[in-house]
Amino acid sequence: MANLPLKLFLSAVIVITAGCRLEVIVPEGGRVTSASGSFDCDTATTCQSDITDYNFEEAFTAIPNTGYRFAGWSKTESNVCEGIEGTCELSLRTLPTSLRNRIFNSDSVARLAPIFEATDIPQEVSVSGGLTVLEVATLDFDTNNTENFFASNNTFQLAQTLLNPGAVGGYINLPGEGASGKTQDAGDFDDYFIVEAEAGDVVTLFASDYLNSDLDLYLYDRNGEPVDSSLGTGEVEQLTIPEAGTWYVNATVFSGAANYVLTVGRNNGTASSQKTKPQVIPGEALVTWEGEGIFKRDIIEDRQHHFKHKFALLETGGGLGRARRFNMQPATPSSLGINDSSHLISRQAELSHDPYRLAQWQTRILAKRLTKEPGVALAEPNWKVQTKATTDDSFIRFMWHLDQIGVPAAWDTTTGDPGVVVAVIDTGIISDHPDIRGQLIDGYDFISDATSAGDGDGIDPDPTDIGEGSNPLRSGDFHGLHVTGTIGATGNNNRGIAGVAYSSRIMPLRALGADGSGSTYDILQAVRYAAGFSNDANTLPSNPAAVINLSIGGAGFSQTAQNLYTAVAKSGILIAAASGNDGSSNVDYPGGYADIFAVGATDAVNGISDYSNRGPALDLVAPGGRLGADANGDGQPDGIISTYYSDGLPEYVFLQGTSMATPHVAGVFALMKSVNPNLDASTVEDLLQLGLLTDDLGDTGRDNTFGWGMINARKAVTAAISYAGGEIDIPPRLGVSTSLLNFGSSLNTADLVVTNQGGGEVSVVNVEKTADWLSISEGNTDAAGLGTWRFSVDRQELKEGPYRTDVTFQSTAGDVSVSVEIRVSNNAAGGIGNIGVVYVLFINTETQEIWQGTTAAASDLSYIDDEYAITTNYLLGPDSREVDRLPVGIYEIWAGTDNDNDLFICDAGETCGAWPSIDTPAVITISEDRNDIIFPSDYQISLPSISSTTLKPMTNSRFKKSRKHR
Repeated sequence: MANLPLKLFLSAVIVITAGCRLEVIVPEGGRVTSASGSFDCDTATTCQSDITDYNFEEAFTAIPNTGYRFAGWSKTESNVCEGIEGTCELSLRTLPTSLRNRIFNSDSVARLAPIFEATDIPQEVSVSGGLTVLEVATLDFDTNNTENFFASNNTFQLAQTLLNPGAVGGYINLPGEGASGKTQDAGDFDDYFIVEAEAGDVVTLFASDYLNSDLDLYLYDRNGEPVDSSLGTGEVEQLTIPEAGTWYVNATVFSGAANYVLTVGRNNGTASSQKTKPQVIPGEALVTWEGEGIFKRDIIEDRQHHFKHKFALLETGGGLGRARRFNMQPATPSSLGINDSSHLISRQAELSHDPYRLAQWQTRILAKRLTKEPGVALAEPNWKVQTKATTDDSFIRFMWHLDQIGVPAAWDTTTGDPGVVVAVIDTGIISDHPDIRGQLIDGYDFISDATSAGDGDGIDPDPTDIGEGSNPLRSGDFHGLHVTGTIGATGNNNRGIAGVAYSSRIMPLRALGADGSGSTYDILQAVRYAAGFSNDANTLPSNPAAVINLSIGGAGFSQTAQNLYTAVAKSGILIAAASGNDGSSNVDYPGGYADIFAVGATDAVNGISDYSNRGPALDLVAPGGRLGADANGDGQPDGIISTYYSDGLPEYVFLQGTSMATPHVAGVFALMKSVNPNLDASTVEDLLQLGLLTDDLGDTGRDNTFGWGMINARKAVTAAISYAGGEIDIPPRLGVSTSLLNFGSSLNTADLVVTNQGGGEVSVVNVEKTADWLSISEGNTDAAGLGTWRFSVDRQELKEGPYRTDVTFQSTAGDVSVSVEIRVSNNAAGGIGNIGVVYVLFINTETQEIWQGTTAAASDLSYIDDEYAITTNYLLGPDSREVDRLPVGIYEIWAGTDNDNDLFICDAGETCGAWPSIDTPAVITISEDRNDIIFPSDYQISLPSISSTTLKPMTNSRFKKSRKHR
């Protein structure tokens, strides 16, 4: 391509007339924005504003278009930033005297003119990199995708090996159901897996499209004898391994067709979260009719007659407008359609020798059949119940991040206080999520631009996240809802998760729009409202926030913002903000401002997450997760699980990022404020620097990677009480950051934090281990042996296979054991899973055209440093035209699988990823060859909130998926 002639463009001209007028004139080549958001002047437009305040100050940034570069501010008559190459910080009060005189004694015009130069750039480029995949992730041998490797796993003899911990993505369907593909015609009733497991290990089936299909889970011993089953009609089926040994796990389809993710791993929850297998009362079902009323008695009688004759059921309880109890009669089993299905006949035969278990199975089949009957709103077995001392949250065992920072130990003292309010300034919330409902006080929507807000208006008192994004793959990420759940999801309600400070309250403030972005000005208005300061809503909260969470970043410095944050901090409010997800050596604003606590992110083994920003402004770290790892061996990615919405239904998902780390700190701040409301930012800063709020990681004392260390909720609450002059009478208790370290086949070192999770004093007196391949050394520990311990493994002398050992920390307050697992693999791919064919989509954000990158096939993978290779050597364009280079442009990059072969990637039960990460997908300007595009693509696991029959879906989906090309 020939060199383009160099062109100079005088861009924005800023005019301040008599200190009262400001004009921004922008020609071709770029645009000008301001830190406050008051100015956003596009190419070939003129912005004007009257300035009445002599104290006016603003920071202006010149942003070049693709094909141009910013070459600095030009030296023109009355130029206010001549010779400066970066941001122009304009202040009327600090203008040089000579320039001020020249401006106001002549034409009263102050000029600011950036220069944009046209650059010589190619029209097409080459892009390469890699996809990281969870090491234990595998693919079902017989998915519906015609481009995947195919082999049967439909019997015990053909069972596919499942790693433990491990996750497999699969697809099963009845004949004729689902999309066209390899299994549609004949069907794929069963997928069998063989796994080595320990007593208490948990096998979980996450089914997609559970509203239109029904998947079940069976467990067999090594001889093929049935042991247990999970036969619900929802999204999750789960079984617990009764004893150590070899087991067969069977995923089977009862109706429809669906993707699934099957996981196996350790139960890392508390003892109270290890629940007994639920049993049903044989022969009884509970049925709720749709639209039942006193004026529809003829309809009710018709239904009773239908049930009595079709299923031989006898109504024995219930009544109008409430659940009715039906009992099976001797003729009922023959009416369930079992004899019409060879598949169900074989299941029934397996249980024929055990009448009780057979009756249990038939009762669950009855409930499934009744669910499909017209007029039935809900049908389920009549479950047995028994007394229980405590309840617990359903997914607490996935919340490794709470144990890591000592939250359960802090709950012994406080779970928060309703009078302590945490303001979450983010994308808004969904107030009817059942784990959030009741936790909120009145909030506000401060997005001033109606288009950006996406809800048709500007500032209003409704902070609902409308969940609609701008790209064709997704429709909003419910970022604020996820953050809110980490802080304040209802705890101990036998549902979902528990927030760090679940007895406190959340003030939801919407300042980020439909595309996940917002202006500094709108954010500052939300901050002012949260603090009880005057704001553009012209209203104040009845109870201002005690803590503010800012899981946002990317803005430039603004003195206006700094002044506000200083004032807010002086009022006694604690502010936590994300350090940023660029993996850079500088903390993003607002986290970089003084008087704000900047929070970085750690993984499940106390290492810094690779995406977490570091630097001198970093204060501390908290769990942010790593979706590409399973270091705690529970079979799930090490993300942060929290509240979410998908397909219009409330649920829970795993995400990663400093946005996820920050609410852990905000929640701990709320716990501290609950026991000592008088704490202010200055005091908390002092406590932080004294080491009273954190566990030291990295170099001794403060460092730019971990700040002052990882937040410790128990220590923080103790410090808050002690500062108020109080005491805590709790016995000492030795605790560790995790009870299991899973090194997999590639991890060589990991850190474990040992702490006193009670009161008084405790000392480590001995560390006992037996495995020669494991070594343990002290890192940052004190005289009592509390602090960071380094675990290292050596696989050199080990044969291929899994290894497991226990390590015991003996102390003056009792012993604590930690399990350590490793795997030795001769796989040339190293520590990477096999998820089959992956489709990489480059989405042009300006034209919405999609370019599909080379797929990586499971049978002939090419690897780059343990990653699926990404390359643009072969592309399919929007018109299915084959090309070998990508057009220059601004893109989002997504990668996912298509196991059900519906020509959409990123369905539930399929892998999905986005650059740089799925929780914060970003645009990237590609104007030159790149070889550094690396991001994860892993199975997206979501957990249901409540029965799907109790809520009607909204219209939004988590991902608006894009068709892949053939």
